[in-house]
Amino acid sequence: MAQEKRVSWFRRRIVLGSALVVAVGGGMGLAAWLFVRSLASPPSSPLPPASVTPAPAVTPPVQPSLPDETPPAEAPTFIPPVSPPTSTTPDAPPPVSAPIVPPETPPVAEPDAFPPLPSSRDSDGDAVTDVEEGLWGTDPLQPDSDTDGYLDGQELVSLFDPARANGARLDQAAGARTYVNPQLRYALLAPASWENRLIDPTNSLQTLFAASTGEFISIIARQNVEGFASARAWYASEYRAVSPDALQDFTNAALAGVMSADGLAAYVIDGGYLYAISYNPGLRESVNFKTTFRMMVQSFRTFVTP
Repeated sequence: MAQEKRVSWFRRRIVLGSALVVAVGGGMGLAAWLFVRSLASPPSSPLPPASVTPAPAVTPPVQPSLPDETPPAEAPTFIPPVSPPTSTTPDAPPPVSAPIVPPETPPVAEPDAFPPLPSSRDSDGDAVTDVEEGLWGTDPLQPDSDTDGYLDGQELVSLFDPARANGARLDQAAGARTYVNPQLRYALLAPASWENRLIDPTNSLQTLFAASTGEFISIIARQNVEGFASARAWYASEYRAVSPDALQDFTNAALAGVMSADGLAAYVIDGGYLYAISYNPGLRESVNFKTTFRMMVQSFRTFVTP
């Protein structure tokens, strides 16, 4: 019996201990569940915020008040200038500015009012430069290359060949050729080695003869709509600042005209046209072909039929 009593007491102790363990474990599990739930759900009443030292506040600059409580002006913004709009009404004429009346200007002086350019070197003094002697096949050290008693320059202006004696004509020389403009009905002699072309390919009013040195001689024609009786009268009207006494009258076998003071431009009126024959030295400070230019002027002629 004593043994049975001890076994029964031990069993009660085990049951009580197990119940106590279950009770304690259940309480701890309930507490843990309540704790987790409190973390998942926001608290019913907010907790006071943690004490944090606030950063010093930045005080904005105080704008000075403008008179009459005008609000402060913003920074100016660049606006590109805009032209005033023009009227878009159909058939409306565009705005017309008042005409500018130019002041009265003095007469325009011709370039030959300046000091004339000198000719380049002429070693034998025959009025044909050393460069020009090569153009016509003459001797730069002999003033009379064909020894016929006439200077080379004299023969060239008189339309004779300075390289051949016995009255050989220049139009038969190897170094010369005859240029004919059938539209304006004029002709003249020119160096055979020079290039000639129309300044404007669409018309024949401006013809150019160019040397390899950059110099050229041009012939420009325009209608004599004003009805000038002579080239001198036209010149006096066009270049009023040039004294008429400075001009040089010239005649050739067919025409009469006037030459500028520097001897580098000649003008002829014939057949209803004014012809201007001019020498352009380019950027040179001396001229190489002044006597050749005079020869071309002397050979210039107009014709009625080809």
